[in-house]
Amino acid sequence: MPSPPQDWSQPLVWLVAGIFVAGTVVALFVAGARSPAYALGSELVYRLEIGAVVVGTLLFGLTTLRLASYGRTFTAFGAGPLQAEADDPASAMDAAVIDVERLGEQMRAVGIELEALTDRLASLEDRLAG
Repeated sequence: MPSPPQDWSQPLVWLVAGIFVAGTVVALFVAGARSPAYALGSELVYRLEIGAVVVGTLLFGLTTLRLASYGRTFTAFGAGPLQAEADDPASAMDAAVIDVERLGEQMRAVGIELEALTDRLASLEDRLAG
């Protein structure tokens, strides 16, 4: 199935463009105009770093809101060849419920065993006392 044609008039396109403009404005006007002792001692590198952090933060927020609007969350994280995927939240919750139920069954079995041991101990104490 062919992909749909690009539509640059979508509101999300303009929002992303606005994020890049905001990063540029922060880099040019908001970031301090001093020569820092870090960022390679360069004002340009410092401004680029600050602008990139603003753009990254705003894009992360936009992506989070976009996924939330579909009722989804981040399930895969990766950088280069490394990637980690999270379980599907619904199946992970089902697995957790099954684990808790299994734990409850084991606790009931331990309770029955403890009750039997308590009864045996009581009978042994009665035999020793009598």
